[in-house]
Amino acid sequence: MAKTYNTIGTFTAGQVLTAAEMNELGENSNNYRVPPMVKCRYASGTTLLNGNLITIGWNAADDYDTDSMHDPATNNSRITINTDGIYLVTFALYATSAFTNTLEQIIRLDGSTRVADSSMDAGAAQGYGFTQTLHISLTAGQYLEAQVFHASGANKTPQTTPPCFFAAAWIGQAS
Repeated sequence: MAKTYNTIGTFTAGQVLTAAEMNELGENSNNYRVPPMVKCRYASGTTLLNGNLITIGWNAADDYDTDSMHDPATNNSRITINTDGIYLVTFALYATSAFTNTLEQIIRLDGSTRVADSSMDAGAAQGYGFTQTLHISLTAGQYLEAQVFHASGANKTPQTTPPCFFAAAWIGQAS
């Protein structure tokens, strides 16, 4: 269910507000207090196959979801936008063993467009993962997915502690 943010006009001294204007102010206030946001977590079932681009399924119960943006059972790889605006998006990946070569994290828009891409390339052990963040203007109906590619020589398993997660938080209207 999309949240709405009404455009509030300019008021003049002594003006009496109508019930409709007061309701618009109240709706805006409530929606700013609890804006659209979601934090999805990984529970199990995904193997990060060596040399393959893998889309992560976020199948644990969501930490929070204030705008029906994620379903852990249906299309669980997606964060679907219901309210237009600018979002802060974060993808955190941690594996149960260190990546020893190429590691790439990708955030895709609508299944095809790369909107963020971070990678590490080296030969030595590079750690167990990293976090990627971006600001992006999105409209209702668009969706985001998080993907991983690695070439460490062996398959990897995402960790559950600390949890891998995918999150989006509305930070304001686009101008």
